[in-house]
Amino acid sequence: MLASAKNHVASVAMKFGKHFSDFASAIAVPYTTADGWLKQGRIPKWRHGQILAAANRMDIQLTKEELEGTRPVGADAAQLPADVGASATGT
Repeated sequence: MLASAKNHVASVAMKFGKHFSDFASAIAVPYTTADGWLKQGRIPKWRHGQILAAANRMDIQLTKEELEGTRPVGADAAQLPADVGASATGT
């Protein structure tokens, strides 16, 4: 797993399901778009409303601070399943 997978994007994504693709599907963006956020370690601010709306629809507790990476999220990114890191490494 690359260090880039150990960021708040991965932690936010895990709130939406076991696999990183669950996150991309839930927020209706291509997997490659969400994977780019994972590699960059940030989610574009203009996407926050879209992600918060999806979280609300799915009864997922998510805050603006979590999206910005200014507050830890529920799952510790260092303990995420290997498939999240696999998306960042292309495996």
